[in-house]
Amino acid sequence: MKVLHVAGAVLAAALIVAGSAGCGREDPKTARVRELRSRGDVQGLAGEVATQETPVARAAVQALGGLGREALPHIREVLSKDQRVEVREAAAVAYGQASGGEEMPPLAAAARSDPSPTVRAAAVTALGAVRALDEMETLIKAIEDPDRSVRERASSAVTRILGRRYEVYVDGTPEQRREGVEALRQGWAAMEPSARAYYKMVRESESR
Repeated sequence: MKVLHVAGAVLAAALIVAGSAGCGREDPKTARVRELRSRGDVQGLAGEVATQETPVARAAVQALGGLGREALPHIREVLSKDQRVEVREAAAVAYGQASGGEEMPPLAAAARSDPSPTVRAAAVTALGAVRALDEMETLIKAIEDPDRSVRERASSAVTRILGRRYEVYVDGTPEQRREGVEALRQGWAAMEPSARAYYKMVRESESR
């Protein structure tokens, strides 16, 4: 009887270990995205975005963001055409990451006109992160966006680029926001030459 008891205990322990291993096993679809990312397989990841459910598609877009400019056409397609807000939001971030600060019009278009404020907010944040000087007007205009989160993100993006904060009345009336935006436009007109010279110097230093 003692032998049977010991054997039963060993079997129970083995089943617990096996069950724990099964619970910790990576989802096959997530594992595939990770494998495609490690191989740098842009086409494969683009296929995952198009054919998989939202969480997997989002992860695939995020992975594309780490593959550089080769992935931009695919991310741009997702950003402009995918029907899922969560996936377009991830595409906005990924586009900024993959772009290296170039080819900003698709990201600016999302900041201006995507129907989801979540996506617009992600797009203006991405523009600020890459210091998209050519899209400052897009960021300034976004401070008048109907959605507060977009206005706040746009204000933060402008502050990041300029290195100083303007009072733009994110929570103010439309009239107050218009006044703040106009003051910001005037400030940018005065600062633009020096800002462009500074960021040119920074980029040249980073490329050495």
